[in-house]
Amino acid sequence: MGLGDLTLSPAAVGDLRDLQVVGAALARAGLVRGSEGNLSWWDGRVLRITRTGARLGALGPADVLEGTLDRPPAEASSDLPVHVRLHRERGPGAVVHAHPPGSVPDGWREGEPHGVYAHAPTPEQAFAAVAAADGLPPGATAEPPIRPLALLEEGGRAVELRILDQRRLPGEVAHLACRTAAEVAAAIRALAVRGAPAIGIAAAFGLAVE
Repeated sequence: MGLGDLTLSPAAVGDLRDLQVVGAALARAGLVRGSEGNLSWWDGRVLRITRTGARLGALGPADVLEGTLDRPPAEASSDLPVHVRLHRERGPGAVVHAHPPGSVPDGWREGEPHGVYAHAPTPEQAFAAVAAADGLPPGATAEPPIRPLALLEEGGRAVELRILDQRRLPGEVAHLACRTAAEVAAAIRALAVRGAPAIGIAAAFGLAVE
């Protein structure tokens, strides 16, 4: 089932936009060319993944397929098993597979390790991990270089929550300082925090700060 159906849930529309933004950023950064690379998003129930042959720099609704981890779409990327494994091991979130310079061995053949993968709570954070990857062996999984949330402590008591402002990625890394639950809630409503896992964690830390 593609995202080009007549009726799309708000979640499906939002996920497609996120994947389009990250796909275009990967292409602009030279991390994918043509139909290289692939993206997926799993919210704990529905798996959305780019189809074989999709150009990440110009994703359309028909380029993103829906399924589950147990029943993934048949026309999904050839890297589907890696996406499924990472989601099973690390939980809901996004997987980005790109080809930074030097990550595809000379003489590479289909099925051999290549490129770099990243799993993170949001597509933007997975993009940041791939963009910062350097010197990893082909097929390796990069880790996000920045923490989406960080509690600053004073005298053993949490007094401030610093939230990665995802609205400003990938061009800029900036944080919002929240000292009350109301400020955390405002950051969530303003979409500075995106993706169900990150929203849940931010809300919990907001209560801790309060």
